[in-house]
Amino acid sequence: MEKVKVVALVSAMHQKDDSIVDKIGITSNAVLVNQCDEDCVSERILENGCVVKMISSTQRGSSNSRNMALDNADGDIAIMCDDDEKLSQDYVDIITKAYSECPKASVIIFNMNRIVTDGSGRYLTSYRITKKRKAPFYKNYGSPQITFRIKDIKENGIKFNTYFGAGTLYKGGDDSLFIRDIRKKGLKVYENPETIADIYFADSTWFKGYNEEFYFNLGAFSYFAYGPLMRLASLILQITRKKHNDLKVRDKIKWFKIGKKCAKSLMSYKEYCSLVEKQKASKLP
Repeated sequence: MEKVKVVALVSAMHQKDDSIVDKIGITSNAVLVNQCDEDCVSERILENGCVVKMISSTQRGSSNSRNMALDNADGDIAIMCDDDEKLSQDYVDIITKAYSECPKASVIIFNMNRIVTDGSGRYLTSYRITKKRKAPFYKNYGSPQITFRIKDIKENGIKFNTYFGAGTLYKGGDDSLFIRDIRKKGLKVYENPETIADIYFADSTWFKGYNEEFYFNLGAFSYFAYGPLMRLASLILQITRKKHNDLKVRDKIKWFKIGKKCAKSLMSYKEYCSLVEKQKASKLP
């Protein structure tokens, strides 16, 4: 089996120390980017000899955090981690074996269990990978499922889009844009049915339902992701989102188009709503 160095890239906020690494169950090398109110760097050596590098930063935005972790990653294979997950005990062996068996892969996507933290122990239904294969072209994945060859990503200048993700202009979508940019470079993306993490869902910092802001952000995402294929993206929206009853279809399309238009000038949902309110106020007698 090919010997590879796995590095966990962790994004977190307001941590007092690096104990979150133990909470997540990291047993490999790791880069922890902690968004807080100071800028400093520290290191800790785990009992097995692996090194945890903690970078405290005053920068904000999950995509900025992930890019900083990627820039400081020194190893072969990276695994993305958030502060709401627990890694499988054998995640290093699973990842090492997968890349050994698939040497052409620049990215391998694994399964993760989504668990609701309301005391019920419920698992959220989600897309499950059932076999080893090339990843479907239009399939999107969450960051805890994503692993990649660090060299391939760095050599191709691939970064997380800093306009997308928690704490940025447009909420969510940074993982999907990351994978899309990887595909644009011609790198190979594969699926593997092994499970590498449990994800515990509580209240999201940005997802508040399939509301106006959700479709606004989806429109912005589609502008960056599809470009001239916007008509196709709008059609896909109508077909795939009918099960979400928060808004009528015509309102979904309306906010989708507004988000697409605002993305051209990097205007956020809050900025757009504020502008509309000012325009309304200026028309009052």
